[in-house]
Amino acid sequence: MDGVTRVFLLDDHEIVRRGLRELLESEDDLEVVGEADGGKTAIAAIETIPSDVVIVDLMLKDSSGKVVGEVRHKNRGSTIEDAVENALEEVAKAITDGR
Repeated sequence: MDGVTRVFLLDDHEIVRRGLRELLESEDDLEVVGEADGGKTAIAAIETIPSDVVIVDLMLKDSSGKVVGEVRHKNRGSTIEDAVENALEEVAKAITDGR
């Protein structure tokens, strides 16, 4: 699996994780290597599961933004912060702007 980007998903909504997993794994160069539904679970998993990118929902019910710092420290990889919320904001802006 040379050239494959390993992705870890952190979101407290199973349907979001499932959708992201399906979307990401439809690409040949992406592999979802793990997922968690909360910050504490994610931090423990990230210590043992090597990943290149961690997609983090910053609106986790059991955690605050501190999780991102911990994830960065433990993972030493890239972090995409709150990808879902940012995408929704862009859609809302496009609708408001009439695009």
